[in-house]
Amino acid sequence: FFSSVREEQFNSSPLTLIVEVTPGPSNLSGLCLFLCSLGQRTITAEPGDTVTLTCRAPSSTKILALQWTRPDLDPEYLFVYENGQSLPENQHPSFKERVELKDSHMKDGDVSVTLKDVTFTDTGTYEFGLWSCCCQGPVQHNQPRDLRPDWDQD
Repeated sequence: FFSSVREEQFNSSPLTLIVEVTPGPSNLSGLCLFLCSLGQRTITAEPGDTVTLTCRAPSSTKILALQWTRPDLDPEYLFVYENGQSLPENQHPSFKERVELKDSHMKDGDVSVTLKDVTFTDTGTYEFGLWSCCCQGPVQHNQPRDLRPDWDQD
């Protein structure tokens, strides 16, 4: 994938993250599933930086579970939250101890996550899903996640 990139570029070039929210699959029946609407946002960061993948549910939402995923990985989970706690045992190993909720209380429906120590291997398309028992109102979208180095945007 990066065979044409010289080694020194990995150490000195900024990393541009193209962030697109793509709806994740619904696998919980009988519950309301919110999805961040499709969109795109570009984030430029240096390797090692922290970035935020944002999504917001209506502030009155009682969140039962949420997940941020990257379908090209196995396991695909970047971050899983259920029954009031994150479940790091379900994370892909490359994301261990690098992803957390931006606001652990999810105040005002903020279900964004921060990804620490960004690397070139974080390139990919990320998906988000949130399950709630009390559905009202649309989800606000801020960004999805197609993370690519800036020289690979063609």
